[in-house]
Amino acid sequence: MKNNINKTVLNNGVRILTQYMPHVRSVSMGVWVNAGARDETAAESGLSHFVEHMIFKGTKKRSTPEILANELDGLGSEHNAFTSKDHTAYFAKVSTEHVMQALDIIADIFLNATLSAREMNKERGAIIEEINMYEDMPMRAIHEEFEALLFGKDTPLGRSIAGPKSNIRTLKRNDLQKYMTDHYTAKNTTVCIAGKFNEKQVLLSLRSSLG
Repeated sequence: MKNNINKTVLNNGVRILTQYMPHVRSVSMGVWVNAGARDETAAESGLSHFVEHMIFKGTKKRSTPEILANELDGLGSEHNAFTSKDHTAYFAKVSTEHVMQALDIIADIFLNATLSAREMNKERGAIIEEINMYEDMPMRAIHEEFEALLFGKDTPLGRSIAGPKSNIRTLKRNDLQKYMTDHYTAKNTTVCIAGKFNEKQVLLSLRSSLG
């Protein structure tokens, strides 16, 4: 089967992978950052995951989480994000006719998140409840305990991705800003798009926003 995946590298180092699939009517897109829990110190543990949550809490253009959610939902999109030990991803899936609007939103949250201190304080509770949920899931708890035994509890790979509750309660907005400045760089960024879309139009948009 012919490999129709194209790779474009912008002048600043951002990598873009595109795959045109004429037999579908949708487009899946995402931004991957080469940074995760393994890049944190003990005092920063949980920071990558906190940033992931805050990305969706408003931008300069879309000032509240409700505006962002309503716009994405209005496109009929599936959208989410996740944090791992070595990378973080933000992604959406939309029908073909909405690809440019979705691309604009994904680029906006990635580049222009305001990291509102007010929203950050509200999100602490949500993350702590998420940690509580994980602690109540035996399979998840066992997996984290295994990694702690395998790598050591004092190493980045041995710590929980969500971090300890004590960190979540005390991390500051400046901590998130510094983390993004250090790790959310062009050379750490890969954009992937697959589906039915106009490749020239998409690349032009990405060069404008990310280049």
